[in-house]
Parts: sequence; structure tokens; C-alpha cells
Amino acid sequence: MKAVVFVEKEYQTMTEAEFKAKGIELFGDDQFKWKFQCPICDNIQTAEDFRQYKDKGSIPGSAYQECIGRYQDDPYRAFGPNKKDHKTSPCDYTVGGLFKIGNTIKLENRISICVFPFANSRFQYIKKR
Repeated sequence: MKAVVFVEKEYQTMTEAEFKAKGIELFGDDQFKWKFQCPICDNIQTAEDFRQYKDKGSIPGSAYQECIGRYQDDPYRAFGPNKKDHKTSPCDYTVGGLFKIGNTIKLENRISICVFPFANSRFQYIKKR
């Protein structure tokens, strides 16, 4: 595994098999219960949390690539002026934007994707001091 540092946080690169194995080890076989942490606001979320926003376009994969704040009214803005405190409100960050902040998963078809780190694990980002 290779580590990358961004905004005083360290992220991991892993294979798809490593990613799946770590998810099962940490949270069990039910991927809807795997916990991910937004690298901007530190919100912890699961795919299950996104079901209520299906009519707004969320999918199970949203849990590891979008903060749930994207689907809520008036979220904390990941980049730009804010009216809210990021410690009390999920943000609107997505890895699909200009800044890809998070762990990198190398898929079996040789494509790499950016994902949020697992919550409460060694694959979670490491804050640099």
C-alpha cells in the first residue's frame, strides 16, 4: 500500500480485494452497514443512511463517494463561504468533483476510483501533526 498526504491527512491506496476484505473485517458482510467518513467534515455514514434520499438521486455507492449533506437542505459547503459549522452539519463534498480527496481503490479492470476512508479503522485517514 502506498500513502498520499493531502491537507494534513494521509490516505491509502489498496486493491479492490483489499477494500472488500477490510470492509467485511470491520463491519461484516452487509455492505449497507459499512461505515465511511467524509474527509472534509468527518461525518460518518452508511449506505443505509442514503436510502431516504433515493428520490434525490442517491445510490448505495453514494456512501463512499459523497457526503450525505449533498442530499440535505442547506448543507455545509466543502469549498466556499459557509453559514454552518462543519462540526455540526454534513457537507456537500463529493469525490466526483475537482478535488479527489480520499483513499484510492485500484479496481480489477485497472481503473482507479477515489473513495471515502472507512470510519474508525487503519484505512481511515491519519491526521498529520
